[in-house]
Amino acid sequence: MPALWLESGLLASMMAVGILLPEVLWNASFFWQLLTGRHVSGLTDYMFDPAKPLYLRALSLFHVFLPPLLVWMIAQLGYAPEAWFAQTALAWIVLPLSWLLTRREDNVNWVFGLGGTPQTRLPPLVYLALLMAGTRS
Repeated sequence: MPALWLESGLLASMMAVGILLPEVLWNASFFWQLLTGRHVSGLTDYMFDPAKPLYLRALSLFHVFLPPLLVWMIAQLGYAPEAWFAQTALAWIVLPLSWLLTRREDNVNWVFGLGGTPQTRLPPLVYLALLMAGTRS
């Protein structure tokens, strides 16, 4: 929303760099499972879990509109090439803070493992370092 309010191509570009690909995967996974009943990835399993409240699943439908919105914002505001560097810098601040300030079982920003379950193959700080290295520009 700040990218829209401020009409900032940099902020829009940073969000596109950071989340466009995972959002497209979320949509592909959701619609494939919705249409075929077949599981694609764990990203959208909660959407088909009747134990989860309907309001929570309905709120998550923002994922459907986010990729087109991001592409539209980039088309309107322009792509800022420095977004790769800025998004990397932001990730290198947010990821360690997520690791330090959240519970392992919550796995916020996947700082303890990909998906909902913390990984156990690597020491936690090694995994975090690899995750951060994967985000560098």
